Amino acid sequence: MKNAKNLKKFLERESKKNKKYIQKLCEVELLHKKVYKKLSEKEKNPEIKTLLINFSKEEKNHADRYRQILNKNIKISQIKMRIYLFFLRFLRYATGLSIFIKILEYDENNLHIKLNKTIGLLKKHGIKNLKEIGLLKKIEDDEKKNEIPLSNKIISYNKTLNNIKDIGLSLNDGLVEILATCVGIAAALQQPLLVAIAGFIVAVSGALSMSGGTYISTDYERTLNINIFKKNKELKSPLISGIYSAIFYIVGAFFPLIPFIIGFNIVFAIILSIILSIIILIITSVLISIISTTSILNRVIKTLIISLSAVIISIILGYYARKLFHITL
Repeated sequence: MKNAKNLKKFLERESKKNKKYIQKLCEVELLHKKVYKKLSEKEKNPEIKTLLINFSKEEKNHADRYRQILNKNIKISQIKMRIYLFFLRFLRYATGLSIFIKILEYDENNLHIKLNKTIGLLKKHGIKNLKEIGLLKKIEDDEKKNEIPLSNKIISYNKTLNNIKDIGLSLNDGLVEILATCVGIAAALQQPLLVAIAGFIVAVSGALSMSGGTYISTDYERTLNINIFKKNKELKSPLISGIYSAIFYIVGAFFPLIPFIIGFNIVFAIILSIILSIIILIITSVLISIISTTSILNRVIKTLIISLSAVIISIILGYYARKLFHITL
C-alpha cells in the first residue's frame, strides 16, 4: 500500500516536471521566434536573411504545438522580452551569428533532454498514453527535417567554426603553458620584469611552434582525406589553421602575463595571474561546451583540474629550484 502511494506521488511529480519543461520549451520557442525575426530585419545578406525568417517560422510552429499540448496560451511579458532581446543582441555581435545560434539552441537542447528523461520514466511505469508523446515526436521530426539543416546552413557561412578545434586548443595551450611558465619562474626568480620577459619569449616561440605544428598536421590530414579517403569537401586550409593557432596562442598567453608586465608584487602577480587564467579558462570551456553540445560543468571541472595541476607543479619546481641553486634575485 505504501509502495503504491509512493509510486503515485512519484508519477505525479514527474508529470508536473513534464508540464514544466514543456511550458519552458514553449517560452523558449516564442523568445527564439522573436529573436530570429529581429535578426532577419538587421541582416544584410539576403540568403542569411531568408534563412533567419524561416528559422523564426519554425520556432513559431513549435511554440504552437507546445501550446496545443498544454491546452493554454503561453505569453511572454514585454519586459522580459525586451531584456532578453537586449542581452542577445549584444551576444550576437560579441560572438558572431554562428556561435550565437549555437548558444541560443543550447538551452533548448538541454530542456529536450530533461523532457525526454521524464517521459521515459513515465513510460517505464506504464503511462504510455501521454498526448504529448505524439506531438513531441512531430516537433522532433520537424527539427531534424527543417531546423537543424537551417542552423547548419547559417553556421556554414562562418568558417571560424571549422577551426574551432585549433582555436580552443591553441588558446588553452597558450594560457596554461605561459601561466605555468610564469608562476614557475616567479617562484624561482621573484622579479616581475624578468618573469614577463621570459614569459614573452616562451609565448612567441610557443606560438610559432604551435602554428607550424598545426599547419603540418592539417596538411597531412588534408592529403589523407583527398588521396586515400577521396574526400575533398569542407576540408580545412592548413594556412588558415596555422594562422588561427598562432593568433589564439598569443591571445591565451597574454592574460597570465598581464600582472607581471604591470609589475605587481610577485606574490600578488602570481595570484592575479592564476585568477585571470581561471576566468578565461571557464569562459573558453563554456563556449566550447555550447558549440559541441556537451556538459558545461564536466568540461569546466576537467579543464581547471588539469590546468591548475600544471600550475601547482610549476610553483613547487620553481620554489625548490630557488632553494637548490641559492637564487637570490
